[in-house]
Amino acid sequence: MQAYDTATTKVSCSAVKSHKKPSKSSTAVGIGYERDRVRVNGFACKAKEGTWYSRGTLTRRSDGKRVREPTIHRCVNPFGAIPPPVYPKRV
Repeated sequence: MQAYDTATTKVSCSAVKSHKKPSKSSTAVGIGYERDRVRVNGFACKAKEGTWYSRGTLTRRSDGKRVREPTIHRCVNPFGAIPPPVYPKRV
C-alpha cells in the first residue's frame, strides 16, 4: 500500500466488500454500503487483476461498525471524479 494525503469520501456503489488483502480472491472481512463514510489513507494496485484498491477506515451508517481493510477503488474513490491511474497490462 502506498500512502498519500488522507481524504474522506463515501461509498459510491450500492455495496462493496472489504478484503483482508488487496485482491478479489482474498477473504472478505466486511461490507460497506452506498453513502457509508470512508477515511482513505492508502491505495494499492493488483497487477494481475488490473484493479486499484483504496485502504482506510470504512464506517457503516447502519450500525457504526468500522472496517480497516482494502476496498475496490472504483467504489471508494477519494479523488471524486478523477479515475485512478491506468496500470499497464502485462503481456
